[in-house]
Amino acid sequence: MDLKALGNFPFDETNGTIKDVPPVYRDLDGKKVQLEGFMYAGNSASDELSAFQFVYNISKCCFNGPPKVQERVFARSNLPVPFYGSMVRCTGTLHVAVRKNEAGQTNSVYDMEIDKSNRYRAGWSCFAVILSADGTPSESKDLAAK
Repeated sequence: MDLKALGNFPFDETNGTIKDVPPVYRDLDGKKVQLEGFMYAGNSASDELSAFQFVYNISKCCFNGPPKVQERVFARSNLPVPFYGSMVRCTGTLHVAVRKNEAGQTNSVYDMEIDKSNRYRAGWSCFAVILSADGTPSESKDLAAK
């Protein structure tokens, strides 16, 4: 899925709670999924990353400032993954939880433990694919359809 659908809902970064995240997205908590988007690593110039932000489109979402907290997935991996400057598909476990800093501002809504990342290939779908324990697709959700 492109990440635009995952973050396409209003969310108050100060007063927002998990109940403000639509149920279709909350239901993905703890599921192994495949998501498509772009890697953003801030000030890192490394060819490999252990942590990065995953956004739907760096040029579109970030043109008028940084993406909203619900428009990014904070990704991490136990082993460094290659940095790709183009669209990427990442597979891993998605966590949906509203995390706040000491000032009460929301730091993240989505976190993902990355198992694998690949450069995007034409023809991939724009769905979240839920994987079974053996890694085979068990369910697809068109998150853009509401």
